Amino acid sequence: MTEFVPMLKTPILGDREHLRGTQYYLPSDLRERFNRDYIKEIEARGKQIVLYDTWYLRYYREPYMATFSKDQFVSRWADIWDNLLEITPELKVTVAPPQTKPRWMEAFSDLLAESRFRGGVPAMPGQDMICTCMSDKLTRGINHIDHNLWDRNYVFKFGKYKYNQDSVNDGKIRLISSSQYLSDDMGKAQKDNENQFTFSVMPVFLKNLDGMVGYSDFDRKIYANSLNVQFHSERDYLVWCAAASYDPRIPIAFDYDSVLIIRDKKRFEREIKIALKELNSELSLKSEKVKYFDPYLELHSNIDIQFSKHFRFSYQDEYRVIIDGNDLPKEMYLKIPKLSQYSEVIKLR
Repeated sequence: MTEFVPMLKTPILGDREHLRGTQYYLPSDLRERFNRDYIKEIEARGKQIVLYDTWYLRYYREPYMATFSKDQFVSRWADIWDNLLEITPELKVTVAPPQTKPRWMEAFSDLLAESRFRGGVPAMPGQDMICTCMSDKLTRGINHIDHNLWDRNYVFKFGKYKYNQDSVNDGKIRLISSSQYLSDDMGKAQKDNENQFTFSVMPVFLKNLDGMVGYSDFDRKIYANSLNVQFHSERDYLVWCAAASYDPRIPIAFDYDSVLIIRDKKRFEREIKIALKELNSELSLKSEKVKYFDPYLELHSNIDIQFSKHFRFSYQDEYRVIIDGNDLPKEMYLKIPKLSQYSEVIKLR
């Protein structure tokens, strides 16, 4: 199996064809020459320039993936692919509309632009979530909920049927320590460091920052790939994870067979606050949607670790309940006696 799928042919001299698919397809001098040529070609279109041209032009002016390793490049393809493609109510795969979700098409255009220097589109065997879900798993043995409920202002808790049903019957929810999401039994869609977030500032953005790290110009020989800016949580916190919308990929990605639908989010939030106050008034509680950040293109001086995740998980549209404080246990149950009055569990298979 070749490492790259030559869907996009790059305008490379014939005597370099044997390098197709390698990590560094072009030496820096040739790459810079092609960069300049592409910029001139697009700028020459004048009034005929279209939206996609502006995206390509932006990338050629700041080719932030130029120093990516092969693994980084393949990983970014999988991350963007998972979110560029969506599942329709008819369980068909479609592209996220650029009019309402331009982020993914812009990022995809960057990948296409960079692929011209690397010999094609990389193969992503077993890495991208959408390819897993494009199989008959989407329909085989799974009874997805009515599509009219997918985007309601509800809370969707995916999980094993027994535990979701017990939660409703017993009137309680279970929160676990944030550090448990790094355990080996977590799957690809779950495993993440919930106590840390890293932004990676690429050389193309750093080279014009005079005085940074004592250099008037960015020195690639010393800082070959990126400058990492990490944010850490000072301690573990307790988290209850759900979703703010229904995506048919989630029960497949997490291997869950049911969804608990909480139809009155405001009431739910009021009651969990009351429950925590009765249990321990010294602890704090927050509940909101997670914000997703592109570590290569976004850099923020202050983020909330408890509600921030890598943008590869964007399709999960996560909603969280967080409990924070000193001397927290590894897990905690909050009692919500009337949960069954405004929620239901639907078995998906």
